[in-house]
Amino acid sequence: MLPNIKLTADQQKEICQKLKSFFKNQKLDFMEQLKAYYDYQVELVKTHGREGLMVFLDTETEVYVDGVNNRSLEIMHYSEVPESCPWYYLHELPQNEAIRKTWENFSIDFVDLLENHTLELFSIFEEGKWYLVYAYQVKDYADNIFYEFLGGREPNPDAKLPKDLVKAGWKMPQDLKELYSVHANFGDLKSALRDDNSHCISTAEKLETSLTFLEEYVEEWEADYSFFDLLPFWEDGAGNCQNFYKKEPIDNSYSTVDWDHETKEISGSSTLAEFISYHYGQKLLGEY
Repeated sequence: MLPNIKLTADQQKEICQKLKSFFKNQKLDFMEQLKAYYDYQVELVKTHGREGLMVFLDTETEVYVDGVNNRSLEIMHYSEVPESCPWYYLHELPQNEAIRKTWENFSIDFVDLLENHTLELFSIFEEGKWYLVYAYQVKDYADNIFYEFLGGREPNPDAKLPKDLVKAGWKMPQDLKELYSVHANFGDLKSALRDDNSHCISTAEKLETSLTFLEEYVEEWEADYSFFDLLPFWEDGAGNCQNFYKKEPIDNSYSTVDWDHETKEISGSSTLAEFISYHYGQKLLGEY
């Protein structure tokens, strides 16, 4: 955990303006601007600790519609949440214990990485929903240090598959249900806040066999599987997705496979826990 150095409202405003000023000069080299942006993040956290990281988090999660800041987001440290927060029971625990307690219903190697690499644990309240935020430090290929955030919505232990999926013969994967007892969605924070599947595991209500519209092209692609047997739950933002595969049941669940939008092939059979450990574990370790 970081030291907590309080900031005045004026200091917060000044920091926000500085963070927003990067990348505006199109004449400057982008990589130079990016490095300056990363360096400022590091200096911000070094100088102001947790408070500086919270201001950065606040700026990173701003949502603009037609140029207007359009959100009612509240950010707070997990130790300072109100009793109405679903993670209030964690507020007196040390951070590592709080993370371990949060994930006790989904025990995977990834939790060790999450516990060891989370710098600060925050809560966000927006539009009647709560999110838990894991802030962590990473390096890029040039060894520039910067900060990113994973997050997930409040638990949904009673999550059920949409009726259309049940009619199609799908059963709620047990391991996905266990994940929903931790977070109703989970992944890159911006996507989690938008309920977007890009780099984020979908909420139950958004699950659908969204590739089924491609079924008519199976003969053209000569695919050796049916799109109706794929249940996408995570996307990479470039057209590829991770899916539960109905043809490979595993312990009250299904294996997960990657679908490549260019080759139309499925590959990389793994469990949900293995997928989470690999994909998000890499992010925590700064490996992309």
